[in-house]
Amino acid sequence: MVVHAHLGAVFPQDEIEPNPSAIKSYLRGVEELGFDHIVAADHVLGADQAVHQQAAPFGRPDPYTLDNNFWEPFVLFGFVAAVSRLGVMTSVLALPQRQTALVAKQTATVDHLLEGRLRLGVGLGYIQAEFEALGVPFGARGRRFEEMISVLRRLWTEQSVTMSREFHTLNGVGLAPRPVQRPIPVWIGTGDARPALERVGRIADGWLPLRIPGFGFEQDFDVVRAAAEGEGRDPSQIGIQGRVQCRDRDVDRTRRQVARWIDAGASYVGIDTEQAGLKGQPHDAHLELLAKIAQF
Repeated sequence: MVVHAHLGAVFPQDEIEPNPSAIKSYLRGVEELGFDHIVAADHVLGADQAVHQQAAPFGRPDPYTLDNNFWEPFVLFGFVAAVSRLGVMTSVLALPQRQTALVAKQTATVDHLLEGRLRLGVGLGYIQAEFEALGVPFGARGRRFEEMISVLRRLWTEQSVTMSREFHTLNGVGLAPRPVQRPIPVWIGTGDARPALERVGRIADGWLPLRIPGFGFEQDFDVVRAAAEGEGRDPSQIGIQGRVQCRDRDVDRTRRQVARWIDAGASYVGIDTEQAGLKGQPHDAHLELLAKIAQF
């Protein structure tokens, strides 16, 4: 099988042993296997299911509770930079929960440590209790989201920024140092909501689709493509990051799914081993499974 995409591994943060030795060994193992990047999710807080009957998007039970481990992605990425040459991506950072200028500073720093190997994957976020605990209004996060991306790009590229918008007021301020990449690529994660898909086409450098080839991805891509063309953008310049869950350690099925993403135009594909029934096993089990998948 010939691979024409960057392959990455989804960091198994709820299953890896919570110590630096295990994380370093995992990262170096992923790199030695020839993978290009690490994908890491973001949740600052888990929700107590006895208090919050929170449903994840699309009506599924919420998989993120008080018992799920989540490593803060920017701190993790600093560690990645220290022990490997892997690229990194958030998938996804709940952007509206955070202060825009602080995200700009964190990402600029991480981008230098990684020598320009950062992609910022962002989404709206959906756990209302998490927003409340962080002191951020849950409403209007769609409008705030778009404005934040605009402000981030200005802070990443301009020495001094002055602007006044609905959610931001900046008066002669700037980052030092600014990032290696100016601007850092912003990839937007979506489900099948039309406004979110159109947002990808209008403003994103890349797209993290939830729906997969053969099961709605093509229809969603039509919306992204039309929105891009409506803004005078070339849709082919919008990157696509596919994601494959290796369920039940089915290596052949996982390889076929990777191939479908590549055939569909994905420039990056992340392989998720957290659904493989390895919880409670050492991190080596994840590496062993990735090694089998990587033998294309």
